[in-house]
Amino acid sequence: MRIILSNWINIVGIIGAAYIYTFFWTFSKPPDFEGNRLIIWVFGSLFTIFGYGMIFWLLFIVALIALDFLLIIPDKRRLGEKLLIEWIIIISPFIYWAFKYDYWLWLILAASFLFTQFLRKKRIERIK
Repeated sequence: MRIILSNWINIVGIIGAAYIYTFFWTFSKPPDFEGNRLIIWVFGSLFTIFGYGMIFWLLFIVALIALDFLLIIPDKRRLGEKLLIEWIIIISPFIYWAFKYDYWLWLILAASFLFTQFLRKKRIERIK
């Protein structure tokens, strides 16, 4: 159960990456951009992460838990490779969507997920 609960690292990492990406996207608009950038960043980021991405979150968490049950919980040996396989399986749609929809946030989320998988590996290794 503690292995499943370690998925919070991935969730927080992806939310943080999305928030930082939308900050830079909002403030990189040309100077003639109409509107309050700070309000757009705060509320636009929250909408992007929790509104637009609600189906993403549901499927992402289900995939993490399912792959943890299949790959990691039965045997923690070769943990690094298993987490990399988990990353490749889950990230494949992100890469496809990034190029299909020309929406580069998916690549940022993929990189963030890889980074948090390495952080999670250290956490899982401490679980007995």
